[in-house]
Amino acid sequence: MEGEKILPDSSCTQTITGTELLKRSGPTFPAVVKVTCYYTVWKSHTSPLSDPVSVTVQDPKPDITVNFDEDFTIICLIRGSVSPDSTCNLYVGKESQPSFTAEIWKEKSKGSKQWFCRFNVTERDIIRTLQSVRLKEVNCDYRVSSGPNSLSPRSDGKSFAHLVGVHISDPTTIQTPSMAVGLTPGPRSTLPPSTTVSPTEGVLGL
Repeated sequence: MEGEKILPDSSCTQTITGTELLKRSGPTFPAVVKVTCYYTVWKSHTSPLSDPVSVTVQDPKPDITVNFDEDFTIICLIRGSVSPDSTCNLYVGKESQPSFTAEIWKEKSKGSKQWFCRFNVTERDIIRTLQSVRLKEVNCDYRVSSGPNSLSPRSDGKSFAHLVGVHISDPTTIQTPSMAVGLTPGPRSTLPPSTTVSPTEGVLGL
């Protein structure tokens, strides 16, 4: 599978979602994607390709629901059959790293008869994570813990705009000294993250 990601970090660690893998795979499910990597030093030396690692993209993508009663209960519903050792990841905005993880329940939900994961998240934690992203929504995916590497596409996003009264500034906005960042609802601005580039770059081939 063709495609690459530049990894501007000497640790050469990259998180890839099932949705990103699907963009580079075929239409059949489950899709198996082979991932390789190599590294360069000052763009003058290139290492050989690593041995490929196979990643299975599960199907179908899950559904997500959000309920609020003092704290938030977020359900990641998995349609079809799934391994009992599956786990779910919960993402905030378009972040590549999950903010929360949960194991699948050992029995199906009574209403939908679907396998599911449940996330119980406090309002404080949701506010804290939403203030660092532009898109005020959550989504989830799932993976099988045992066996080959596997990951599903992400669910559609579930908006928090009508549930949490938090104003999230454009991440490119520069914060002035008179502005403050807190963990309570209200207008806030955030500084863009700083970026450092090491002389060694890794490249992930997809």
